[in-house]
Amino acid sequence: VRLFVGRAIDGMPGTELDSRIKVINQNDFTKKISDAFSNQRLEEFLIQNQVDEVYLTGLDAAYCVYYTALGALNRGYKVSVVKDAVLTQKNIDDILKSYTEKGIALTTSSEMTGNHRPAEKLILGTLFPKSQALP
Repeated sequence: VRLFVGRAIDGMPGTELDSRIKVINQNDFTKKISDAFSNQRLEEFLIQNQVDEVYLTGLDAAYCVYYTALGALNRGYKVSVVKDAVLTQKNIDDILKSYTEKGIALTTSSEMTGNHRPAEKLILGTLFPKSQALP
C-alpha cells in the first residue's frame, strides 16, 4: 500500500520509491489530510485482507505518520512506527515519546527484517505479506 498526499505529487522529483523496495502490488491510496484513514478505501482494503496490525513509516513523524497512527488506533489496529524510517523537523525524541504515550509501539527496520516478522505489515508505504522477502 502506498499513500500519496497533496504535496508529494506522483512523478515529481523526490517522490519515487527507493530502488531497494520491492513493489508487490499497485494498491495506491491518496489522502488529502494527515490521517491516511481519511480515505475509506484504505480501511476497506485492510479489512478485506484481514490486516489487524500496521507498521508505519513516512516523511513527517510529527504530522502524517502520527495522525495516521492515531487513526489506526481509533479503528482497533495494533500500530507500530518504524522509528528509523520516519523524519521530522521537530525533536524526534519528543515525537517518539508522544507515540509511546498514546500506545503506539516503536520498532526499527533491523527488527523488521529479523526472523520474527509479523504476518503482514505496512512498510515504507507498501504492504508485504509474510511470504514475500524484504529487499
